[in-house]
Amino acid sequence: MSGAADDSYISVEPAQKSGKGHNHKSKVGGTDSSETPHPTVSDRPLVDSVQLTQPQRQTIEAGFNAVAVDGTVDPEDVEGLASQLLGSTLTDAILDVVIDLTDHLNAVDMETFVHTMSAILARTTDWGILKTKASGPVGIGSLVAHEGRRLLKRGFNFNLMVVGESGLGKTTLVNTLFRSPIARTEAGGPQPPPKTTEVHTVTHVIEEKGVRLKLTVTDCPGFGDQVDNSGSIAPILAHINAQHGAYLKKELAIVRPPVIVDTRIHACLYFIAPTGHGLKPLDVAFMRELHHSVNLIPVIAKSDAFTIAERNAFKLRIREDLFRHQIRVFPWPLSEDDAEDEAAKTDVQERLPFAVVGATDELMENGKYMRGRQTAWGFVDVDNPEHCELPLLRDALIRVYLADLKQTTAQVHYELYREQHLTGPDDPV
Repeated sequence: MSGAADDSYISVEPAQKSGKGHNHKSKVGGTDSSETPHPTVSDRPLVDSVQLTQPQRQTIEAGFNAVAVDGTVDPEDVEGLASQLLGSTLTDAILDVVIDLTDHLNAVDMETFVHTMSAILARTTDWGILKTKASGPVGIGSLVAHEGRRLLKRGFNFNLMVVGESGLGKTTLVNTLFRSPIARTEAGGPQPPPKTTEVHTVTHVIEEKGVRLKLTVTDCPGFGDQVDNSGSIAPILAHINAQHGAYLKKELAIVRPPVIVDTRIHACLYFIAPTGHGLKPLDVAFMRELHHSVNLIPVIAKSDAFTIAERNAFKLRIREDLFRHQIRVFPWPLSEDDAEDEAAKTDVQERLPFAVVGATDELMENGKYMRGRQTAWGFVDVDNPEHCELPLLRDALIRVYLADLKQTTAQVHYELYREQHLTGPDDPV
C-alpha cells in the first residue's frame, strides 16, 4: 500500500540529525524560543520515520489532547506521554531522537508530537496501543523457533583475550572456565610457552547439547618481570586493533564476502594479583590503555589466598581505584537497555572484580570427584560460588552477556576505531 498521495500517511524523511541540546528552554538564534513560531514540517530536523495510518494518528492525537494545555505540551512531558502510548520506557537511543526534535522548542504542538512519535515508532517494535492485532494465525509465533534453528546451524563465535602479570594462572583459568584444554593447545597437544612479547591465539569448537561455540582465545604473555614494562602493552593493543582493521578492510571492500568472519576481541579478562592493596600503578596504566578498545572484565587471580572478609575488602578497594582512575569496565550500558537491564548490569558491576581460582584436576572430596585445589586448611571447590566466583564469571560471559559483549564490541569499540581511521589522515586500513 502506498501512502505517497494519501493524506492519512506521514511521509518518510531521510535521516539527518541536527545539533543536540539538553535544555528545553534554550535560545534559538539569540532570542528566546518562546518568541519563535512553531516549526513547519520543513523546519523540523530530518529523521527516519514511519508512515502512520489514520487510526494510529488519531490515537496519538487523542493521547496528546488528553494532556495538552492550549494546544501544546511542555517538551519535558513528551517522554512521559510517548512512554504511555508505547506502554514501556524509552531507550537512550530513542530519547536522543526526542531531544533532537523537541529540545530547541519552548512548547510542542500537535504536529510536532505526531512527527516525533512517527520517528520513535521507526526505532522500536514495542508499539503498545498503536500495534495492530491480527484476527487469526499469521505464523509470526514461529519466527523465534526459525531463527533459533538458523543460529544452531550457523553456531556461535566468541573471541576472548586474557591479560595480566606473569604467574597469575591465566592459562589454567581459561581451561577451568570452559572445562576443556583450551588455552595454548592445538590438535597436536600442548604448545611451548610463547616469547615474552608474543601474542598467542588458538581456536576451538566446543559443543554442548547440540549447540556449537567457536571459541578463540588470545593468550597474552605475562608482564611485570622487567624493570621497564612500558612496551609490554604495545603488542596487545596492536593485536586488538589489527582485528578491527581486518574487519574494516572487509567491510569497505568493493565486493564484500557474504559473511564477514568476526575476529574482533569481544572480551578481555584482566588478571589482578591478590596483593590486598588495590591496583598497582602498572595495572592502572594497562587498563587505562585497554578500556577504550575492548570490553574489560577485571578478575582477581588466585583469590583463595584471602579470607572472605579480606576478599570483599580487596574488591572494594579495586572498585574505588577503577572509579578514581575513570576506567570503564563491562557491562557497558547499551542504548536499548530498559530499567531491568540497567539494574541487572549495576548488580554485576557491584560484584566486580570476580574473585576466581583456577583448577583443572578433579579430586576426591566427600565421596565424589570435584574440580578444585586441596590446601592445608581445606578443599577449594572452583564450581562452588561460596568458594570461588568462577561460576558467576562464566554466567556473565556466556549465559547472560555474550550477546551484549559482541554488541558493545561492534557498536562502541569498533565504531570508535572505524571513526578514527576513516576521518584520520592515514590510510584507514
